[in-house]
Amino acid sequence: MVFRHFVLSSLAVSIVFYVFLSSSLQDNRQAIKTKLAELVSLAQKSGVAAIEEAARVRGRPSRRTAFFVRVISSEQQEVFLNDPRLWNTFAIGSFVDRPAEGAWQYVPSRGDGDVLELTSAKLPDGYLLQVGRTVEGREEILEDYRNTVTAVGIPTMLIALTGGAFFALRALRPVQNLRQAAQSIVATGRIDARVPETGSAG
Repeated sequence: MVFRHFVLSSLAVSIVFYVFLSSSLQDNRQAIKTKLAELVSLAQKSGVAAIEEAARVRGRPSRRTAFFVRVISSEQQEVFLNDPRLWNTFAIGSFVDRPAEGAWQYVPSRGDGDVLELTSAKLPDGYLLQVGRTVEGREEILEDYRNTVTAVGIPTMLIALTGGAFFALRALRPVQNLRQAAQSIVATGRIDARVPETGSAG
């Protein structure tokens, strides 16, 4: 019983932590919205051209950490895209047709299974700003967690169940001895039969 509770409790904790982890990683959207608001504010103060300098990817860019930033003109022309090399596996060309402001869009990668999550906002003079980030990091973390739980949890549960069965059999041994003594009395009529002591050799 104790081991069954241990197994069930461990499983429940793993599920709760996975849901919590998944929920925490949903902050990807919040990070995108924060970056979007920051760049919109910059464009309102210093003009749309200021976005290009602020959004430029520096150093050794990584798709896992960089933001996708694109500006589209009122004529539906791409004015700026920060470091196109990072985003060349995504079919972003099909999204030049001005998407609905504030709507969330998901652009799949051609090959590696990653997805670009992005949203948009209006800028002065009819420009549209798109900001996004890949979900690659989030999915990798969740996959690592699932693999870890599988690799550690299943052996732990098997050990717990095996140990539980062993202790259950040991706890029930006196009851088994008593049953055998009762059967002996019934079969032989001798009432001097004794219940073997737990742990005795006989």
